[in-house]
Amino acid sequence: MNVANTCRFLILTTLLLLAVIYAVETHILQVAYREVVSSKLSSFFKDDVIVHITDLHITGLGWRETLLLESIEDINPALIVMTGDYVEDTVNTDILLPFFQKLSGISTVIAIWGNNDYCGQEDIETIFNTCGIMILDNETVELYNGLDTCYIVGVGDNTNWHDNYYLAVKGLTASHRRIVLSHAPASIEMIDSTGVELILSGHLHGGQIVLPLFGPLYDNRTSYVSDVYLEGFFGREGKIIYSNRGIGTSQIPLRFMSRPEIAVFRFIN
Repeated sequence: MNVANTCRFLILTTLLLLAVIYAVETHILQVAYREVVSSKLSSFFKDDVIVHITDLHITGLGWRETLLLESIEDINPALIVMTGDYVEDTVNTDILLPFFQKLSGISTVIAIWGNNDYCGQEDIETIFNTCGIMILDNETVELYNGLDTCYIVGVGDNTNWHDNYYLAVKGLTASHRRIVLSHAPASIEMIDSTGVELILSGHLHGGQIVLPLFGPLYDNRTSYVSDVYLEGFFGREGKIIYSNRGIGTSQIPLRFMSRPEIAVFRFIN
């Protein structure tokens, strides 16, 4: 093989490798099964699981979105919760309707707002109402399983100061055990631990592009956070939060070492 052919071979191999990395890291979803110790939630959900997705940043209905729906359907959760950022700033929200119709046909869906959603909030709310998706904005919903109850608390976007946790839990007491949905994980520093079994969030995309030895290109922290809750479980002052890497991308349509994530939670004693 001469030098020219060797160069062409190396270039083609490199391009192929980059294409594979792009496809896997940006589009192939990882289903992450997690267990949370909570006697109250275990009693309520029993052997059922809940699915948490976040940061879809939908720009079109492609194979990533198709894989997402198929994966969640296979999981067959008792509940799906979403913690914001359903669109990119310039997207036509009409494309969301078929996606959320299919998602809401799988299970009950409860959602909150993310910082990107205010650009099309009225349209998104109309779509959610059409699909039977409950959107919580500093509100709480009570779920029933026979005589047992569980509370889902949804706070407004805390990156733009729309959150009011204490308004959301008005009327609840320590005996009202709850799962809190909050877009950015910095909320763990602002939420009272009373009654909180688990906080679910996203926003940081797990760093989205994480370089070996360097870390994430940006950590996207908010003004009142003292730590970066990048991905996975974190504990603080008796509270547990799970920071989900999310599904889509923002600003740069690329992920590296931070694959899209569907988080599946089972509660145990």
